[in-house]
Amino acid sequence: MRLATITFQANPEAIPFLAASVVSAVVAGMAWRRGGSPGGPALMAMMAGEAGWASFEAAELLIVDLPVKRLCFMLRAGAAVATILGLMAFVLRFTGQDRWLTARRFAPLAAPAVLPLALAWTSPLHGLYWEVLRSRTFEQSYGAFAIAVPEYGPAFWFHFGYCYLLLAIAAVLLADAVANSEGIYRAQAGVMLFGVLLPWVVNILDMGRVFGFIHVDTVAIAFLVTGLAMLPAFQRFHLLDLRPVAREVVIRGMADPVVVIEPAGRIVELNPAAAALAGAEAAGMIGREAASAFSRWTALASLLEEVQQLEGRAVELDGPAADPGRRFEARASRLDERSRTAGWVVVLRDVTQRRLAEDERAARIEAEASDRAKDDFLAVLSHELRNPLTPVLAGADALLDDPATPWHMRPTLAMIRRNAELEARLIDDLLDLTRIRHGRLAVRPEVIDAHVPIRDALEVCEADLRSKSIQLDVALEADRRFVAFDPVRLQQVAWNLVKNAVKFTPEGGRITVRTRELLPGPRLDGLPWLELEVADTGIGIDPDLIPRVFDAFEQGGPETARRYGGLGLGLAICRAIVDAHGGRIAASSAGRGLGTTFRVELPTCPAPVGIDLPPAAPAAAAPSRRDRIRILLVEDDADTRGIVARLLRRQGFGVETAGDVRSAIELAIGADFDVLVSDLGLPDGSGLDLIRSLRARRSDLVGIAMSGYGMDEDLRRSQEFGFNAHLTKPLMIGALTAEILRLVPPPPPS
Repeated sequence: MRLATITFQANPEAIPFLAASVVSAVVAGMAWRRGGSPGGPALMAMMAGEAGWASFEAAELLIVDLPVKRLCFMLRAGAAVATILGLMAFVLRFTGQDRWLTARRFAPLAAPAVLPLALAWTSPLHGLYWEVLRSRTFEQSYGAFAIAVPEYGPAFWFHFGYCYLLLAIAAVLLADAVANSEGIYRAQAGVMLFGVLLPWVVNILDMGRVFGFIHVDTVAIAFLVTGLAMLPAFQRFHLLDLRPVAREVVIRGMADPVVVIEPAGRIVELNPAAAALAGAEAAGMIGREAASAFSRWTALASLLEEVQQLEGRAVELDGPAADPGRRFEARASRLDERSRTAGWVVVLRDVTQRRLAEDERAARIEAEASDRAKDDFLAVLSHELRNPLTPVLAGADALLDDPATPWHMRPTLAMIRRNAELEARLIDDLLDLTRIRHGRLAVRPEVIDAHVPIRDALEVCEADLRSKSIQLDVALEADRRFVAFDPVRLQQVAWNLVKNAVKFTPEGGRITVRTRELLPGPRLDGLPWLELEVADTGIGIDPDLIPRVFDAFEQGGPETARRYGGLGLGLAICRAIVDAHGGRIAASSAGRGLGTTFRVELPTCPAPVGIDLPPAAPAAAAPSRRDRIRILLVEDDADTRGIVARLLRRQGFGVETAGDVRSAIELAIGADFDVLVSDLGLPDGSGLDLIRSLRARRSDLVGIAMSGYGMDEDLRRSQEFGFNAHLTKPLMIGALTAEILRLVPPPPPS
């Protein structure tokens, strides 16, 4: 019969190949549906190639025309290559040789097939694949049929050798898996090896014409048998779910202990890690009841008696008696087979390090909470200590500034003021120490003449020096004296060093403060540096105490602490400040009674091109300006409120006072104020809420917060809520006056 230009023949020999094609397509479809499983794509490619191979062989048997038969031969060659490459990929995956399945490694395995396939398609031009492809009539008892008989050329034999080399490699890999596997895993590898060897045997019989001339491609039928052999193995042993090497890779190779238990409670598999915990060999434990096998590990044994209780949850337990310091997390997964429980896989994960890390984290969180509690305590303590100092200092200032104060009372008032300032300095040191511990010490470097803050510090210490009749020698001789340093912090360093020298120098002693320029050298990175030296003739330091002299709370022993007092924070703060500016600080002493020398080394920088003159002192402001500035002072402490208001009025400001938020708002409604000076902690609210409320009424209102809380977070919050400045108690009237005159714009010229 004819269809267009193709002549067909009813050849029953095509039936087995059509059947092979259908079966192979079914297996390929099953693999495709589970393509996400290991080996699924490879098995699909192999069986799809086999389906094509068998289909083209059947087509060649059913068609009479030689040109169409030649086309079937060409297509069959391509399908054969696809089948064998798919088989090779599946075996590589199956035996754990996954590294060969990358494009870079697998491409060289597939590349040799390109040339013979190209020669097969172009063979009519050169005859290298088929020298001759003839059509002849083959007579059988059931009829005579036209078949194509090739005479193979060198390209075919290259193709043949290449394909069977791949099959040989696959067979070797599977034989190795058979030799090195056990039980069900060996059966899996054996089924695969049978499937690979069968085409070998069939092709040897075919090519050797052991049974005479066979005019059909029996290898296509052999691969049908391969597919049929793999099908039950695929269904029973789940080849696409668990490769035979899984026992080595997934179970035996796992670092975590793994135990597989059947429904009756007996062990069917475990890895060396689990056997080691049980203190026995793995082979001797298979078949034993799980609870009995782990009887030495009582915590686990009790869980294994009812293993189902582990499903879906993690149970943490102590390690075995031989290793009690370890902690494990036990989990169980159920194995299902045909809607029934086939067993359990118990995985024990060593969580010792995780538990230690969690304990360390908990300890760190507890320590941080403790640190926060300490910081909060210091903040509250500083607030409570600062508040009473404000009326003390303000009262002393008021009496000292009053011409009517008798001269014989002035030394006593100066002593009161000096000691109140000292207490404020100690509070500041505590807060600075907290900032240093948390790495939040605020510095604002700028190019300054280092001699200026040093002189300021010496001026502050004059009274202390006079009180002990200490001779002060000052030699600020450095030519290169400009440094990038926070001027307030440099004054703090110089003040601390001089106060420390005064404290430990007996009456009539001598303190020398000098600066000099250090020549560039390797120790100073080749740069000119400035050295500040503070030397005294005091009690000195034992050499073994020198390394600890800059530690917080270090005072040279309890006897020194009792005799001289203080907290031992000044030098620790000095070191932190100097380090933050890239400098160095060191101490030296020849020993007890021989004095001490402190040296601060700072990198210098070029002098500014022009130095601006400092602004006029606030005290020089015209009184007429001050009497036009109206201030609302809000402070709940009556003593502080009264003395600060009196001093501000004495300087010419108009001042109204309130003790709480409600009173302040009532005053602000009835009057127009230029400046709000407010404490933050008030009986009926917060100064933060007050500034926000008053700013809503008058946007240009100047806000100055005053508070015993002086941490960086407190300053930041004050600015966020709208205060222009934050002054920390004890409040210095001079500083408050300076801020008011700085923040309130001068009136326009008349």
